[in-house]
Amino acid sequence: MSSVLNLKSPLVAVAGAAGIGFIGYCIYFDRKRRSDPNYKQKIRQNRMAKQETQSVSSNTAFPDPRDQAAMQKFFFEEISLGEQLMNEGHVEEGVIHMSNAVFACEHPTELLQILQQTMAGPQFEALAEALPAAKIRQQNSVRSHMESISIIDVTNDGGDVGVEHKPPQAPLIFDADDLE
Repeated sequence: MSSVLNLKSPLVAVAGAAGIGFIGYCIYFDRKRRSDPNYKQKIRQNRMAKQETQSVSSNTAFPDPRDQAAMQKFFFEEISLGEQLMNEGHVEEGVIHMSNAVFACEHPTELLQILQQTMAGPQFEALAEALPAAKIRQQNSVRSHMESISIIDVTNDGGDVGVEHKPPQAPLIFDADDLE
């Protein structure tokens, strides 16, 4: 039994030294990274670039849901763009377009089953996580279509009801930069 303790002591000491060395390595490079004069600027640039790609992808406007031809065209465009982006390695952007296609599809459950069989596991999991955001985008798009057409009372001879078209409003931009 004493020979087992003799073997474990050096192993424990080596493992402890390696652990302490790794933690010291992490602290050293974290301090070096944070002391870089361009650190905050690099973070802002990375965040802005990521936000721009997300805003371009998330600003995809769903067509009027009453126009079946436009919905079908939108569906095929989103599916093909999503597949293309995923094949190029841009999985996050591809998932956004694929999730838009799910909500533009007439039969989303069947489409999800097909996608589950054809997509890689991590990609399908990312798609499943992106579905709630796509649903919100689709609902906002439908809401904006409904708000752009408001029914007003036209006071002509017959008291007909007319339709007034309002221009869509630009979405508000929220600056979440905590570095200022």
